[in-house]
Amino acid sequence: MRTLPIYAFDEFTLDPAVRELRHRGATVSLPPKVFDCLVYLIEQRERAVGRDELIAAVWGRVDVSDAVLAQTLLRARRAVGDTGGEQTAIRTVPRFGYRWVAPLTVTMPTTTEDSAAATPTAVASEDAADLPAVASVLAANDAAPAMTSASPAPRRRWPLVAGALAIVAALLLWWTMTRPGHAPPAAQASAQSVLAIVLPMTMTADSAEHAWVRLGVMDYIASRMRADGGLNVLPSSQVLPLAGERSGDGDADALARRLLATTGAHWVIQPSAVPGHNDWSVRLHLLQIGAQPGTDVEARGDTVLTAAAAATDTLLRRLGHLRSTSASAPTALAERLQQIDAELLAGQLANARGLIQGVGEDLRNEPPLRLREGQLEFRAGNLDVATRVFDNLIARGSAVPDDIRAQALAGLGAAAIRSGDFANAERRYSDALALLEGNGKLDPVLLGNAYNGRGVARVELGRDAEAIADIGRARLAMQRAGNELEVAAVDVNLGMLESRRHNDAQALQQFDRAVATFARFDVRDNLAAALQAKAASQMRLAQPAAALASVQRAAEHFDAIENPILAERVALVHAEVSMANGRLGETEAWIARLQAGPRKPPQVLDTLRLRLHLVRGDTRGAAELARTLAAASGNIDGERILLGVQAALRADDVAAAQAWLARAGAEAQTDMSWLLAKALLAMRDSPTASESAFVAADAAAAKDSPDARVTAGCAHAAALIAQGAAERAAPLLGEIGTLADNDYRIARTTLALYRALEDRNAAADSEAAVKRLAGERDPRLPLVY
Repeated sequence: MRTLPIYAFDEFTLDPAVRELRHRGATVSLPPKVFDCLVYLIEQRERAVGRDELIAAVWGRVDVSDAVLAQTLLRARRAVGDTGGEQTAIRTVPRFGYRWVAPLTVTMPTTTEDSAAATPTAVASEDAADLPAVASVLAANDAAPAMTSASPAPRRRWPLVAGALAIVAALLLWWTMTRPGHAPPAAQASAQSVLAIVLPMTMTADSAEHAWVRLGVMDYIASRMRADGGLNVLPSSQVLPLAGERSGDGDADALARRLLATTGAHWVIQPSAVPGHNDWSVRLHLLQIGAQPGTDVEARGDTVLTAAAAATDTLLRRLGHLRSTSASAPTALAERLQQIDAELLAGQLANARGLIQGVGEDLRNEPPLRLREGQLEFRAGNLDVATRVFDNLIARGSAVPDDIRAQALAGLGAAAIRSGDFANAERRYSDALALLEGNGKLDPVLLGNAYNGRGVARVELGRDAEAIADIGRARLAMQRAGNELEVAAVDVNLGMLESRRHNDAQALQQFDRAVATFARFDVRDNLAAALQAKAASQMRLAQPAAALASVQRAAEHFDAIENPILAERVALVHAEVSMANGRLGETEAWIARLQAGPRKPPQVLDTLRLRLHLVRGDTRGAAELARTLAAASGNIDGERILLGVQAALRADDVAAAQAWLARAGAEAQTDMSWLLAKALLAMRDSPTASESAFVAADAAAAKDSPDARVTAGCAHAAALIAQGAAERAAPLLGEIGTLADNDYRIARTTLALYRALEDRNAAADSEAAVKRLAGERDPRLPLVY
């Protein structure tokens, strides 16, 4: 059976399996936390590790002082010869955390069970600081062997946390597709290095008639700067969280300078408007990095949009970015569209619907208006209505501009993903791409979203290699558009793909990049989605404390999440991660919140409830719920079978346990959870039969995640200890022993081992670890796998 890797750097060797650091062959004495910090930083060497993450991963809690962390890192640096100010091994990342930067070689030793003739094989020898980002090279590696494996992914241990890739990906598509101003013409590459932010309009008049001007004209100016100036302008929907509510020019100026400092923007434009008797005056105040004072332009027009168009063109001309001197003047349709977009930006869906329904006959069938109607209904969750609107647009053929038809097709694709019809989603996105590819006049963001959507559909269809190629192309398109937020949304999907391929360490790098972008721009729903995806990877890496830090951060934005599906997903993740950390009351509160929510609770919530009964030692409640769940029709996943078997065995109902085991189909019988359930049932009658099942579960877990290996290893070790074979259990725990300070299951099983071996000193240390990690769990109760 394979052990943990060994890391070599400079004249040092670090072996996590035996918890030894050696220098020129001599053992270096280290406190446990110092050793754990070294291991964690090396394991996460592809990226910087945040201070809070490191604390959660090593100490298992978040209340460790800065002084303790600093002293621990100081000792870690001294232990590996990283003295002085050069930081050649552990580099401090200012105001964030730390990163391992020393070149190292990773070897994977083999044991006699693997092959008597095998020798250690070098896996990597590289400078961690120079690792390429996987997302930037995906599109060029369509045929790479690592990306074309046809082997099916093993069943995940944490189905609630892992979720379907399509769920989060569709939520990110939902945000990008329904934001106003979604499809400006493509910008020239030379202008994409310039990020501009247009703030909400300020007005001297305050009336219901002109309420739309504040957001509608802001979005119109932003769209015109993209179209006529080729500039990268932050989407209006993402300006609002940054801008917040403000009043007074002094506040606006301070806000603009703060945005220049925090977002990386080059320009911030503050528009203001003054209505006259028969016309409007619009003034644009531009603040630029390093420029004092700002630039002002002003223009008049018979409508507010006419004045805004003239002022925008004048500003672009002064900046040397006016690409066209014959841009169309605002029309009655343009004004109505901006009014609708203003309501959508404000989240007033009913008002937006009223504006659409209130147009005159001459505008009723205009394609841009119909497109917004479909997007509005999609955003409101009325998928059937949205589908009809999109279908009608497509049926009009070439009478509808290509960009609008492409958006309608993408809308149908997104609706199909939301409905679980992934084959239809792939077809719709392919049709959209057929309109978009090769058309240099269309927005690269549209192209990126179409590739992203098709990639999501292909993942769910089991075509991972094609999906990776599509999502990689999506990221390149977003980069070409210069839109950091769209790139971050694609990064989340790339991270989930990497997780699906068991590359959770790489997935965390993708998620952290997205989290940093969403946090910088204060995009709270996408930030919550990225954090819950990150928590999923952390759980699969058997890092429950780090996962808790992620979901707690996501929960800070829970009340700001507009989409009910995303809110449900974050709540589910928080409930399960809370349980993994022994926060049972918190778990119960999240379950109650889901049951009281506006949506019907998902079926997977019952699995979570069953686990909670078992963890609390509620044998009767677990047996009753298990009987109810066993009567349900349809397929039952491996985790529910494993929990059902444990509930039946605790109630001493062997027949019920056998019935649970029989519910699995042929495919499920290769799943680690099912094999473990078979082993637990076999233990009652035949230790020999249970041993073969445990070995099979270990083998299945070895192809899955570290968390799966912990589950199978602890269950197998506990069985051997119960059979009086503690010496055979020790190697099983040795392979996962480096996680003992963070994982309750390992701590409990290790304590049982030391007690069986009558090692009182080691048992005392393990008992302390169990008490620290137990939370609200009772260590006297049987473990739940």
